[in-house]
Amino acid sequence: MSVVALQLDPIPNANQVGPGPIAAVVVLALIIGTLLLWRNMRKQLTKINFDEDPPKGGEEPPARSH
Repeated sequence: MSVVALQLDPIPNANQVGPGPIAAVVVLALIIGTLLLWRNMRKQLTKINFDEDPPKGGEEPPARSH
């Protein structure tokens, strides 16, 4: 049975084999996911407020409220 299948379906040449449409869909999904994650991270980073100068002397920084 398997010998008959090998005779009917020969091994393709290396020039006949390509990545196919499924690979294009996967790459496109990865690009879209990366762009969405990048946009969300940029939004989150713009919300962060911090003092660039450290407190002087023995002063403690103000308590952070969540």
